[in-house]
Amino acid sequence: MSPSLLYKNCHKFFALLELIENLCLWLDNKHILKLMLTSKGLYDAAAPCLWRNVNLYDDYRVELLYTNSNYKRKQGDDEPQKQDSNDSKKRVQTVAQPTFKTRSLEAGYAFLSYYLEGVHDSLYMEAEKKVPRPHNWISDDRASFFSKPIPLITKLRRLDVSLQGPALRTSRRSFFVDLRQAPAITPRLFRFMTCNAKTLTDVCLRDVPIPTLVDIRHLCRTISRLECLTHLTIDIPLAKTRRQKLACSVVLMIFFCCPPSLVSFKLRTTVCGDGQHEILESFLTPSVEDSDFEEKQVLPRQGPLPNLKVLELPQHETGYNTNLLRAVLGHCPALEEWDVPFVDERDDVVGLVDFFQHNKNPETTGKHLSALRHLHYTHPGTDGKGETAAAIIEMIPENQLESLTFHGYEDTIPDDPNNLGRFTRCFLLHSTSLVSIKLQDMDRIESKTIKGILTNCEALETLVLTCPETMLSRLTLDDATINNWKCVNLKELRMAVDLRPGYPNTHKMLEKFYNQLGVLKNLEILDLMSACRRPNHTSAHYSETAMTCMLSLGSLDGPSGFLNSLAGLKNLRVLLGSFFLKNPETSNMLDKDEVKWILDNWPHLEVIEFFSFRDRIHTSHKHINDMKVQRPNLQFFRKVN
Repeated sequence: MSPSLLYKNCHKFFALLELIENLCLWLDNKHILKLMLTSKGLYDAAAPCLWRNVNLYDDYRVELLYTNSNYKRKQGDDEPQKQDSNDSKKRVQTVAQPTFKTRSLEAGYAFLSYYLEGVHDSLYMEAEKKVPRPHNWISDDRASFFSKPIPLITKLRRLDVSLQGPALRTSRRSFFVDLRQAPAITPRLFRFMTCNAKTLTDVCLRDVPIPTLVDIRHLCRTISRLECLTHLTIDIPLAKTRRQKLACSVVLMIFFCCPPSLVSFKLRTTVCGDGQHEILESFLTPSVEDSDFEEKQVLPRQGPLPNLKVLELPQHETGYNTNLLRAVLGHCPALEEWDVPFVDERDDVVGLVDFFQHNKNPETTGKHLSALRHLHYTHPGTDGKGETAAAIIEMIPENQLESLTFHGYEDTIPDDPNNLGRFTRCFLLHSTSLVSIKLQDMDRIESKTIKGILTNCEALETLVLTCPETMLSRLTLDDATINNWKCVNLKELRMAVDLRPGYPNTHKMLEKFYNQLGVLKNLEILDLMSACRRPNHTSAHYSETAMTCMLSLGSLDGPSGFLNSLAGLKNLRVLLGSFFLKNPETSNMLDKDEVKWILDNWPHLEVIEFFSFRDRIHTSHKHINDMKVQRPNLQFFRKVN
């Protein structure tokens, strides 16, 4: 159907403006722009929606907005380019017309500084106490660009801002040279949030400078006024010195000022101290007198957060006091996702578990952990064996946990070799509900633990097992083949395996292992590292080893290959691990027949790790060029984050 006919049919049965406006709620700007280019009618209907989601994060976008020029292009210029202020005014006014429709704003430090300077008077129009405009920090030769500012936006639903200054402030010819003189941005930013208090639901503050006590009070008061706030994320860069680190009481100050509508609370930084006196005596007392520029009290919330489902507290350099965690968790009866913080090893960790056990009783006031489905243990501190995590999992109703993340896990070895460690036994009680298991940067994991996961977790879609020493986290060939895997819905699998010949029937075991992989029809990401020990008893790097016969079709006069066993992996996009062509064993596997098979049977393949990131330029192999010709976008190295 032609675009014009489609437009006529839509216009006949629907109110076009209403239809497009609702459709654009689910589209990003790139797709809205494509919609506008379809026909003139759709252009007129969708054009205002293009400004519903405004992205001015990058500095070059800000300069393009005001000057229609790009500072990246001008870096090599000897002479600064002349800019027409009249054109700038017209361009800004064109942008300003549809800003009343703006519902989402992503902005960086540069745009916020100029924008909040322009709307300063509007920000404090209804404030009880007027705040004088800061000194004029915009130079005369640039003042004309901002003479007609963009109007104040007052119906934002989503605000995502970065307060990190632009990198190009030092150059004299840079458009952003004036930002060196700009006043503190946080007071006006918080006031801007207050002007959108009735509509803001999602707030993300990135790269927030180390706040003073006054800034914290302003932030707490602002958050308490956001009546519809559901998602709050605050990212404060790690402090360089202990003096700059936030006190632990700040966590409580921010948390207890959040409105009852909150669904997700994420505060990312590092704190210190216990905050005990501030919690019990000062801040949580409703009669506390703590005023800022509006001379009003900061009143903490007294009731719980009945809708809070996601909780992420900042890291603590020595561990949280359990009393502080009780104060927080006592307000989270509906928690579904929790990043368990590091608890002070000198404190009574058992007391925290007792708190859970007490609140598990339906007759008590809370039903904490009864809804917990996602558990993250990303900074366990000294609890690498997972004792605290195991105690928490034991409190969750059986077969409810859906995702588990643990960094730095050290598997325990029970006295009975047939038994599993306590932590493993606990999370396997949720074998029918677990969808994601990520045990990353482990110290050690037993092969039988991996076998227990593969042969029990039938709903599993993601399994990530990473360890610097592959010999301490390997799945043995015996454990890999003794039982059939139940996790046939896996989409991502990352682990180390030990394929060294050591069994009388190694060939049959290899065949069964690769058949187990071939059953994973939904697999999209496969990262297999072949574990092997060096003569000095350290683990060999995975680039030095090979996945035995995996990428080989075999031959009549040579060893058998098992590539045909993987024909069912039609959705495979990423293949990583011990497949480096510098390894003679892998290089001898890969012939023109294998290359053709890979291209024919894995149509969605995007990455296959034949080379290291350092050697990616010298991707020379007799058959690699054929793959490049047929798949120009195929990458042959692991992406480095």
